[in-house]
Amino acid sequence: MEKWIKNFIWSGDVTKRKLIIVAWKKICTGYDEGGLGLKSLICMNEATNLKMCWNILQSDEQWANIIRFRVIRDDKCIKHHLSSSIWSGVKSEFQIIKDNCWLVGDGKHISFWSNSWCGQILVQTYNLSDQMI
Repeated sequence: MEKWIKNFIWSGDVTKRKLIIVAWKKICTGYDEGGLGLKSLICMNEATNLKMCWNILQSDEQWANIIRFRVIRDDKCIKHHLSSSIWSGVKSEFQIIKDNCWLVGDGKHISFWSNSWCGQILVQTYNLSDQMI
């Protein structure tokens, strides 16, 4: 689809390719930044897969529990093929979620100063007293 969109923008026909004079990344920026405000379908798909993966890992809803039971073993994705139009895209984002997301505190009550954000607690790092925060 994105290829057809690019072809249409440059040639007026989805089946004809023409010389590209502006990068697709630039076209996908907002009007105020000089672009056309189009959304990259590739980026939107990746964002949707990341969100779906996050929901699978964090949701307590029944659908998420079932999927976790079927595809997660020892905090890793299964290696064998699972016939699913969604899982094949979502599983590629699993490691990105695992490497880059964490819950702060218990996930319900968050303290900027006393929770470990990046391995260090700020109150301890900067020797702050309770009266200072």
